Amino acid sequence: MKAIKKITILSLFVLFVFSGQIASAQEPQNNEGTPKELTRKEKRAIKKKQKEEAEKLAFEKAANALENNRWVLEANTVYDKRGRSMQVTSNTNFVMTKGEEVYVQLAFQNVMIGPNGIGGITLKGRPTKKEITKDKHGNITLNMSVIGNALTVDIQVNLTKDGNYADATVNAITRGQRVRFSGNLYDISDSTYYKSGMDF
Repeated sequence: MKAIKKITILSLFVLFVFSGQIASAQEPQNNEGTPKELTRKEKRAIKKKQKEEAEKLAFEKAANALENNRWVLEANTVYDKRGRSMQVTSNTNFVMTKGEEVYVQLAFQNVMIGPNGIGGITLKGRPTKKEITKDKHGNITLNMSVIGNALTVDIQVNLTKDGNYADATVNAITRGQRVRFSGNLYDISDSTYYKSGMDF
């Protein structure tokens, strides 16, 4: 784990230095060959381009993670079937696919009750079908059915093309319950999720 953190920190540092070099290279030169001060419009254009490139990279990584069954949607907000919302801690509230295992975990702060020991519940199942589609705008939708000892659900994940923000709607087939998770979708290797050791 320490080695992974060091690699991640090193990668971020390299990206930071590289981004600085790109920005410097994009600065217009005056007749003497030295950088001239950018106008506000030019600065905004550079920031916009950098943001678009970062969003494109985040989307591509999220899309690949969905395709390879190695993704985690870390939710910062969850919604019940009536649309009522609650802000939650993202690394303990998630929907995850790890190979042939699917996990749905809820955990609420300052709540000691809950069978998973962190104020909620952790459910485990296996996907019985999976379908990924892309619309004409480039947005991706994943539909899958999951069956486990305490989990019989349909899950729909919607990933918009502008970055890695996504929704995962979990529909309980037998009980008519529905929970929607909203947050960022990551490859498992990039996630900071914490899964309870007590799953069902």
